[in-house]
Amino acid sequence: MTESQLITESMKFAIATVLTLDTVEKRGVLKNQLLRSATSIGANIREAQYASSRADFIAKLQIALKESNESEYWLELMDKTQSLEHDKAERLIKECRRIRFMLISSINTAKKNAELLLSRRKERFHSSLTPPGVFSLFTFFFSENSRCAFA
Repeated sequence: MTESQLITESMKFAIATVLTLDTVEKRGVLKNQLLRSATSIGANIREAQYASSRADFIAKLQIALKESNESEYWLELMDKTQSLEHDKAERLIKECRRIRFMLISSINTAKKNAELLLSRRKERFHSSLTPPGVFSLFTFFFSENSRCAFA
């Protein structure tokens, strides 16, 4: 799964939600809540593209994940209250779940990559603290048998 797939799928979901909700006449509060959360998924994924750090990137994707979960809730509620036709609700729920699984995968990969990068940086840092040969010189100058004397 590429980042562009996630952007494309979230845009498709937002468009499908908007067009579906245009056909719904009642339950304005539910419509508005679903509209906000469904369109927020893609907006947060887009924001993640220009994140200021890896942590910010992961945070934006996690917000999109929360919004997808919220969207599914509103879709289920609209389905159960018969505010939305069952077939339409099921189709949107299926799309929403697909995006959520893609987000989970992306977040896990980003976290794994961040941890890997951090461990590599730590390894380089620790290896740079003691350059080759420094320990042996230290041992030579300050061993019991050395002739160095400080007054």
